[in-house]
Amino acid sequence: MASRDFAIDKPAAHACPNLDSAFRCGIHLELRPRGFRGCANYDCFGAGQQVSQVTFRRPELAPTSADRNPDVDVFSIMRQLHELLWYLTAALDLPSASRVHAELRGAIDLLELLTATEPDVLLDVDVDPLSERGQCPAASASELARSGVTGPKRITE
Repeated sequence: MASRDFAIDKPAAHACPNLDSAFRCGIHLELRPRGFRGCANYDCFGAGQQVSQVTFRRPELAPTSADRNPDVDVFSIMRQLHELLWYLTAALDLPSASRVHAELRGAIDLLELLTATEPDVLLDVDVDPLSERGQCPAASASELARSGVTGPKRITE
């Protein structure tokens, strides 16, 4: 639905009419003045660039029209992978999490390999197990960082 942040009414998972022939934003430098504040504020953690410049870099892999959207699902998975990469990389900056830095680097290496795969492989990636609390070293890093904080603890139930 058109709103203050989006100048047009476009159904979810449908290509934006502002995409150019290379499936890139044709009005990127003018997003705010043209009524697309939501696009200007959205953070895809670099997933959009990865999908357009790496995943669909070969012409035979690129979507053939703005009406066909195999890249929507690929982008959704890529965005989740890139967000997880962002958290893992940020956790490397936590001195209190130094004992899990090797695990963090291993997880980053795995995710970077996944982000470089072909579209059909990405479509089979289940991101949930990669980010589950007991499986993701970012959660361990967070717990280590919070364990050093003094003061009253907030009780959550």
